[in-house]
Amino acid sequence: MGTSGSTLDTKKRTILDWLVEAGISEERAFGHIREGGVVVDGRVVTDPAGPAEVPSQVRIRFIRR
Repeated sequence: MGTSGSTLDTKKRTILDWLVEAGISEERAFGHIREGGVVVDGRVVTDPAGPAEVPSQVRIRFIRR
């Protein structure tokens, strides 16, 4: 990502950054996080501003209701 010109090149990446870059709206991303459906490096996360630096693995789990 070094030459893309993205503002994410110069700041620390958050969980929310990863999800939005993947094409998920902020509203849906917050919902996934709130419901415990986002996992970073094998741990469920609840803070959208939490760090997710490269090479973190960010996943969204399917939660049945």
